[in-house]
Amino acid sequence: MNNIKVGFKVYISSFPLSLYVALIILTILLSIPLRNSVEKIALLPVYVDLMLLPMVAFIVALYLKRDSNVFLFELNLIRSFNATYIVSISIYYILLLVPGIIFLSSINEIKYLSIVACRILSYTALFSIALLIDNYRAAMFYLVTFIFIMPYAPLALFNNASATSSRLSPAASILSFFFAPTTSYINRNLLSLSIGLIMLANIVLSFFIIIVSYILFIRKEFSV
Repeated sequence: MNNIKVGFKVYISSFPLSLYVALIILTILLSIPLRNSVEKIALLPVYVDLMLLPMVAFIVALYLKRDSNVFLFELNLIRSFNATYIVSISIYYILLLVPGIIFLSSINEIKYLSIVACRILSYTALFSIALLIDNYRAAMFYLVTFIFIMPYAPLALFNNASATSSRLSPAASILSFFFAPTTSYINRNLLSLSIGLIMLANIVLSFFIIIVSYILFIRKEFSV
């Protein structure tokens, strides 16, 4: 428990507070045009799946993912692989959840919080994989691919399903929600599973990735 407390102090003290405040301010500013827009719901996926939330997710990951030298230095302070992983994942989720709540509150759409929370959980799962990648640039390339590029795949799937008057398969429905939840929710008539079941599947999938990544991360202790 003491290692976790030390870990939180190390990570929080090293994270640039001014940058995070700037992200919060940017979140509020970007929410203003949506607040009274008649197309607010239609534009929500652009902000949550493609623009605002991905940008926050990547910038936070940029600072929480350490290169090998910094990682070893902080590990010497925390003295626990277990605590290092738990702290990294926890702080990442919290730092993303706060802007998500502020954004939804600013546009008076807090009812979408469960969907945004699921999206942040999937970002956290992707970030947990990045923690396993030793090369910092490779980790950033991986995050760019899965945070910024992959959310466009569901758009193509939904356009094709709409054009052919068909529905996505159960697996495609789950993965579409994993990468683009608000897009999937708005196009829920094209999904073959209920939103509740898909959300449950995504929570299970995200925790599965986080747990497997934890096991692999702990094994790194024996190679350092």
